Amino acid sequence: MQIAYGDLKARIDMVRNKTESLIVGAYMGESGIDYTVLAGKATNSVGKNVFASKPLQADAAFLVDATVVAAGGYHMSIAALNVFQSCLLPNSIP
Repeated sequence: MQIAYGDLKARIDMVRNKTESLIVGAYMGESGIDYTVLAGKATNSVGKNVFASKPLQADAAFLVDATVVAAGGYHMSIAALNVFQSCLLPNSIP
């Protein structure tokens, strides 16, 4: 598991030495979550937010986007998760 920017960058560089493309599952985690306890339930904040119908935190999504882009990648949270909709278009049709 990558827990810091350097870990993510090292993994990206390692894979790029073998191939041209890379898909990175980069998710915003919540501190205090025990990732070793699965029991068939979502144990990270993203999974918990989905089950609770809560939106992701925009600032966390922007931080992940910036980190992935700085490493030379692309993160789909802005398009796929509609991050800008609630921030910039609060009165738009869902």
